[in-house]
Formats: sequence, C-alpha cells, structure tokens
Amino acid sequence: MLDPVARAAPDPVAFLLLDRFSMMAFTSAIEPLRVANRAAGRELYRWQILSLDGQPVQASNGLAVLADGKLPEHHAFSSLVVVASFEPERHVVGSTLARLRRLARFGVAMGALDTGVWPLAAAGLLDGYRATLHWEAAPGFATAFPAVELTARLYEIDRDRFTSAGGTSPFDMMLHLIGRRHGDTLAKAVTEQLVSGSGRAGDLPQRPRIGARLGVRDGRLGRVLDAIEQDPAAGWPLPVLARQAGLSVRGLTGLFRRETGQSPHRFLLDLRLRQARDQLLGTDRTVREVALDCGFASLEHFSRSFHRRFGTSPSALRRR
Repeated sequence: MLDPVARAAPDPVAFLLLDRFSMMAFTSAIEPLRVANRAAGRELYRWQILSLDGQPVQASNGLAVLADGKLPEHHAFSSLVVVASFEPERHVVGSTLARLRRLARFGVAMGALDTGVWPLAAAGLLDGYRATLHWEAAPGFATAFPAVELTARLYEIDRDRFTSAGGTSPFDMMLHLIGRRHGDTLAKAVTEQLVSGSGRAGDLPQRPRIGARLGVRDGRLGRVLDAIEQDPAAGWPLPVLARQAGLSVRGLTGLFRRETGQSPHRFLLDLRLRQARDQLLGTDRTVREVALDCGFASLEHFSRSFHRRFGTSPSALRRR
C-alpha cells in the first residue's frame, strides 16, 4: 500500500507539441503521470495537449497526435511543457513568444523536452537559468543564447524551469518531480508499474566520454580526446596535445593510431565533420556558420572535406 498523501486538486499540466516533435520524449514524460494517478488511486495530475493552432501535430516518426486546443492567451494550468525535436527555430515567431512570456508572467512553470528549450530561450524565459537539451543541438543553441547556462546533463530543474535532453530522459525528470511532490514511495511504484529501474540522477551526462564510446583503454589518450571533443574548433597543435598526454609528439601519434586507427589530424578532422553534420541536421544555421563553428577556415575546404567523408555536399544534406 502507498503511504497516504494529502488530498488536493490535481496538478494541471499542458504539453505544447511542436511540428515533428519527439514522440519518445513526449511519451516518456506523460506516461509517468498517468501511472502515478493509477498507483495513487486518485487523480494527482491532469493534462491537456496543445498545438500552436489547435490542429493535430505530426511527430518526427510520422504519427499524428490530436490536440485539445491551441496555445492560449491565458493559463488554465500550472505547468507548460514544450516538446520539439527537429528544426525548433521554425517556431520562434513573435506571436508564440508573446504567449509564452504572458503565461510565464501568470506564474506558469515552464518546461521543455529535447529542443523545446529553443522557443523558451528565444522568449527570454531561460536567461540566467540552467537548462539542457539534446547534445546534437547544443552547439547551435549555446551560440544563439549565451545568456542561458547550458549544461550537458540529463535534465535540469532550476526554480520554476525544468528541461530535459529528450529521448528517455524526460522519464527520469518526471519521476524526480513526482517523488519531490508526492514522495519516493509513489515514485518507486511508478518504476515498478513501468518495469523500469530507479530513475537516473539529473546530473548524469547525456553520453559517456568519447574515450569510453570508442573503447579507448589508455587514460592519457582519453584525456586528450575529452579536450578535443569539448572544443574541436580549436587549433590543437600536436605539441600541445602531446604535452597534455605527457608524451612526445611521436609517442602520441603512435598511441592515436593504435587506439583509434587514425592519425591525430585525421581523427580531429573526422570529429569536426561529424559535429558539422549533426548541426546541419539539427539546426537551421547556415552552412557557413556551421563550418566556422566547427573549425574550418574556409567554406571551400569544409565542403570538399564533407563530400569526401559523407558522399554528399553540406547543402545537399540540408535540403534532404
């Protein structure tokens, strides 16, 4: 039996779905609320689905979700959760931002899943707050919104703002919020009903370190790879990297080849190109902006290198 909780009106939550939103992120957030109601034996949470125009919204997997209404001028809920995925910049329009600001002035807590942070940040509602979003979109977001304290964590809860990286991380965030509001016993009951392990802590990183992802065994190279991944646009001369590893240039080059199968130069180029591809697919930044952000001195060099690596041009990838 669950420990008794104080009787109170259900928490009203609204989910604003943006075109091509992440279905995984959405269901990971809403299902814990549903199960919390079932486990508690009463309605702790009540939700509604909103779209910008009140019409059905298509997720990135092609499935459409019916909306209960459109984003209102006035609030009838305590929390609003914006759910997005691809090209969130398309929804940064004046009327939407004005409504978000108005709801925040009414005291509505603002949340976001995946790239749903983008319109909140464009409305100025995340300035001075910690926030997170999917790692693919992080470089472009950090450049566009320097006033937001961006992290690479699974989720962030900062005062009346709550954001998650997308994927399954909204489950962990909602589980934490349920436990904070109604107790750990209920949160554990939710995980049991959903056949899930206990929720992950919000301060966990979204991805393992690059060395772990690549199966690198040597800790010296792991430290070098971490530095490169954090700022691939930096010049990273071989002597600088060698000093970080405590090796000679020749020793570091040999270590790179043994552990990654590539020279340091080839590894860094490949990392920059993969990050550029992620930005081209995940943001609407121009090809030139992406090239400069990923450390390419000229658009021509970027385009040639990109075509050799992926078999298509950056602009063709963007169109596709």
